[in-house]
Amino acid sequence: MNPCKFFRLIIFSRRRSADNGGFALPMAIMVGLVLTVIGIVMMQRSMFQQNDSTSKAATDQAQNAAEAGITKIINLMNTPANRFISALPDCQNWDAGSNTCTDTGSTPSWHNLPNLGSWTITTPGAACQPPATTTTDITATASNRAWKTLPQGEFRLVSYQYTPDTANGGAIGLGPGTGTLVVEGAINRNAANEARSRIEVKIPITRLPNDASVSSLWVTETATGDEIVSGNQDVYSDIIVNDCDASVDPADFPNSEVAIGTYEAIYSNVPQPNLPPYPTCPASNTFATMSGSMTLPRSTDASTTITLNDGTNLPAYVYCIDKIALGGNDTINVRTINPTSGERFLVLMHVKGDINVSGNTHLNHSCSGSCADYKPTDLNIFGYGQSAHSSTPPQILASGGNNIEAFILAPDYVYGVNGGGNDGGVTGSLIVKKVINSSSSNQMIFSDISGLTWEELVSTIVAPPSAPNLNPISGWSTKATN
Repeated sequence: MNPCKFFRLIIFSRRRSADNGGFALPMAIMVGLVLTVIGIVMMQRSMFQQNDSTSKAATDQAQNAAEAGITKIINLMNTPANRFISALPDCQNWDAGSNTCTDTGSTPSWHNLPNLGSWTITTPGAACQPPATTTTDITATASNRAWKTLPQGEFRLVSYQYTPDTANGGAIGLGPGTGTLVVEGAINRNAANEARSRIEVKIPITRLPNDASVSSLWVTETATGDEIVSGNQDVYSDIIVNDCDASVDPADFPNSEVAIGTYEAIYSNVPQPNLPPYPTCPASNTFATMSGSMTLPRSTDASTTITLNDGTNLPAYVYCIDKIALGGNDTINVRTINPTSGERFLVLMHVKGDINVSGNTHLNHSCSGSCADYKPTDLNIFGYGQSAHSSTPPQILASGGNNIEAFILAPDYVYGVNGGGNDGGVTGSLIVKKVINSSSSNQMIFSDISGLTWEELVSTIVAPPSAPNLNPISGWSTKATN
């Protein structure tokens, strides 16, 4: 090998070794720095993840609080006595500056319940107060949309709005429609680590089917003072009264199962059903004055077909009567079941004036023979109270020894028992202006009959609107919090 080249190789090798020795320290420092940066980044990332996890947990807790609040408010609305509020907004005039609801007068809203009529059955109207428990419960939940404490967290009502489905008969106070409920939940409210969540749900509001029993006694005025029924009268049914001065205290019904809680007396500002149009009857079915003893229908009476609210078609005998005036021992027997075939039919009496079956007279509706399909209310008596044929006010006077099995709709009439015994009354339904006691010795008995619903009455009797009904939530979404 060329000595010169060999010498250069040695020199080069030594120089390179020296160069590597100088590079090792900076390299080690650089690697250490990179590892330090990576460690810091990983620590920060871990801290961020921990913070995110803590924040998410708090948000979840706030959301849980909001959902718990939604459940509480829906449960409050779905209590039978409170369902009417599901078709009302919580407030129509909210003052954001003072955080108060300024609804006054008859403005329908939760905040204004003390100024509204009782909507226990349905629509708004006259000035009966809602049940005190209803007002207290709703006010406690909705008042000024204040925060309410939960075992874990808090919630508050943000708003409840009701949008009626007007195309299908919905209105404020009536289904169908949609309720929009917004509730906010919070954890550690007003603290540095507070979390809030706001949820909106949609609640379909419908009407309950008209399969509720028809009340045995419905009056628009009290008998005397604040008494719905006076004296020694027995009532074995629910009672509806439209008179806000009436007492619905069970203690005021000593001879009634209202007193022991089997039935109840309630206010309603729902109007009584309208009378059907007065019909035109054939001569065989027309009476100027119905008097004397007879059995209806007679073989010469004409029949027709009547449709019930549930769509059922039944044969019917329809009578046009100026007034009913029985005397002495007159008895009218009414049959609504063919004793031979067991066929069911209706008897409808449309009476322009007074109905007097007092003293020792009787208006009997009963069944003999095959009675499986017999219904007491297949006898319908409608009182129109025309002045030419009536007292002032029009009257239904019954015998103290005669229990009438019928559906009686006479909104302008007073009903009373006069003479004949102590067992006079109605089994079925009596819808009149008020009940009077013509003689303190005569007892009036009003008995419910199981199973009669508005759907089973003739289609010309339009049932009162039913109470709103809450259906399962149809929409759920989160909303931004303020």
